[in-house]
Amino acid sequence: MSGIINKVGSKSGIIGTTELFYESGTFSPGLQQGSNNAQVYAARNGNYTRVGDIVFVTFELVISDFGSMSGTCRLYNMPFTCTSQTIYYIGAGLVMVFTEADMQQAVRMQMNPSETTVDIVRDNFKTGTHVGLHTDYIDTGTLFRGSFQYRAA
Repeated sequence: MSGIINKVGSKSGIIGTTELFYESGTFSPGLQQGSNNAQVYAARNGNYTRVGDIVFVTFELVISDFGSMSGTCRLYNMPFTCTSQTIYYIGAGLVMVFTEADMQQAVRMQMNPSETTVDIVRDNFKTGTHVGLHTDYIDTGTLFRGSFQYRAA
């Protein structure tokens, strides 16, 4: 790396004695409703990069068996606990949901403060209100694929 952040690892240049925290890796995201988790996954992959307190996440999830899930669902098991600030500030992103019937619906992601869970919400695009993505709208074999960022605690 060169330019403004010259010689970051040597504690010299503009940054001075402050080192940037950097980490990247994989994690296993899951889908849950309340305390009920999906039982079987055909795909369950996540990658993250953390720079300072910002976490960038990409994921892919395919559920084979919902188990006892019923109701509004969310992602869980994000790699870092979110900051305690409000959900509208700490991070959001988009995800596409692809069902077996090839229906595509854009939904939004909202990290929950002080947690490792992400609400999946559908917008009505008219009044600015939103509702959680209900398991009635997704089938076994639904592909969740997306990316988002959030602030870590």
